[in-house]
Amino acid sequence: MKYCFSFIFIIAVFLVGCQDEEGLPEYSPRTTTIKDVPPSVDYDMNGDGINDFAVQYGMLIWDGVNSSGTGLTGRIRALGESAIFGRSGETELFLLPGDTVRRLALVPEMWDNYSPEIVSITDAPYNVWEDEWTIRGKSEQGFSYVGIKLRDNGLFSVGWLKIQADKETGDIKIIEWDFRAESEIVIDR
Repeated sequence: MKYCFSFIFIIAVFLVGCQDEEGLPEYSPRTTTIKDVPPSVDYDMNGDGINDFAVQYGMLIWDGVNSSGTGLTGRIRALGESAIFGRSGETELFLLPGDTVRRLALVPEMWDNYSPEIVSITDAPYNVWEDEWTIRGKSEQGFSYVGIKLRDNGLFSVGWLKIQADKETGDIKIIEWDFRAESEIVIDR
């Protein structure tokens, strides 16, 4: 009996080993490489030799029940005593030309050192990168806006940054800005 089970086991291994590979899933290595990440850039907006804001990129990883993957994000970050004008519960850009940035923020608005996400790109599913970066938040004619507060000549000034993001490369550039030592400023006026 012992030899009978051994013989059956050997025959089963032989039959499985000789099976045609036609119905088996094919292994394929990662078909794309990680996207080129644009360089991080620091900005000294008032020319005092101290960087006030930075455009930075980082990797994100998620592992959920139904999906998992990696990605890249590009954000703007306040440095030192500078701050970014935000709105409670918002993580993306929300300002447009004609909006007012106030030194004294009114609820739900706030001044914070949070870093709004400007662009992102993911490689899910199956390790294949998306064709374009996604621009996060509101934009008008391809431009996004960030309200800012920074110290200039000993006083806090309020202002705005006009940002351009490239969907193909993910490159984020601050292309125009204005700030004043006043109680408020209207964007792009």
